[in-house]
Amino acid sequence: MAMLVVETAQESRNPIVSDVTVELTDNKEIRVTPKDGESTLLKDVQLVSISDTQLVITGTDQGNNTLRYYTFKHQELSKQAGYDKFNSLPKTDPIKALEMI
Repeated sequence: MAMLVVETAQESRNPIVSDVTVELTDNKEIRVTPKDGESTLLKDVQLVSISDTQLVITGTDQGNNTLRYYTFKHQELSKQAGYDKFNSLPKTDPIKALEMI
């Protein structure tokens, strides 16, 4: 699934904004791959918040064992007036929420 994502490290005040592809692995981990960069595999994914236009998760980067925050916002759908798909997502299961997007 292609999405617009805002990536921030826990301490970062300079978020990275990019188009990414999000994949769910067989082990219920999440692989985030930027258009022009290296993919990141997240484990221990937790849901931070869901609003009507975005989904915020946190997970541990398996490459360097750092905590990362991702804010996912669908590029096309979120531009439509009244779009509220994120409101219907499960609030406690980030893997299920990403599967439903």
